Amino acid sequence: MGMPGMPGRTPVPLSPLVQARLDKIIQSELLGPAPRPLPMALLGIAGTNAFIRTPQGMSGMLGEGGELGGIKLLRIGINRVLVDEGGTNRELTIFDGSGGPSLLPQ
Repeated sequence: MGMPGMPGRTPVPLSPLVQARLDKIIQSELLGPAPRPLPMALLGIAGTNAFIRTPQGMSGMLGEGGELGGIKLLRIGINRVLVDEGGTNRELTIFDGSGGPSLLPQ
């Protein structure tokens, strides 16, 4: 007999009706909030490196050209960075972007 998530026990397949009811309970968050990753964000800048949280919830330090979780860091500015997310350029800022020019092409 194993613990949940541990090897030793195979899950019992549920009928579609039971699975639908179970999914409805989980989505209602009646028993507690469902864990969700935080949105992508710029956490900080340290010289030539930036601390970034990806859409999948991974966090790490990147230099220009570095990649993490499908995000590529293109440029680092004073208080913002330019990243490539699946072929789309996005600008991430700290302090609501106050004090520095945009890195996005005009």
